[in-house]
Amino acid sequence: MSTELKQLGQVFPETTEPVKVYSPERAVTGIVRSVIVCNVTDQEAKFSIFCDLNGETFDPSTALYYGVVLKPSETRELSNFIPMHRQSASFAVQSSVPKAINFTISGVEQKANEIRV
Repeated sequence: MSTELKQLGQVFPETTEPVKVYSPERAVTGIVRSVIVCNVTDQEAKFSIFCDLNGETFDPSTALYYGVVLKPSETRELSNFIPMHRQSASFAVQSSVPKAINFTISGVEQKANEIRV
């Protein structure tokens, strides 16, 4: 069995509402390993990142990062280890300024029958 790092999703939110970026497919375990957050504007913007393992609640109760300031033209790579075992699990992002922040999510996926300990 080989496990390969891959892009799980990418989004450039056009609103200030949370946007779902990734949910594992049925019988798949997804592991979010990194999130690259890039402010493409010349103004400060805040970002939030959410993980709800049981649905689509994107508020402080499911926040991994909340209201983090990103300076103009700043890029950050956030290293994580977030396993998501259910198809109902949701990974989402939010920007305080529309069309300001690009989010790229990378990780691994394994089908249930491929997972070995």
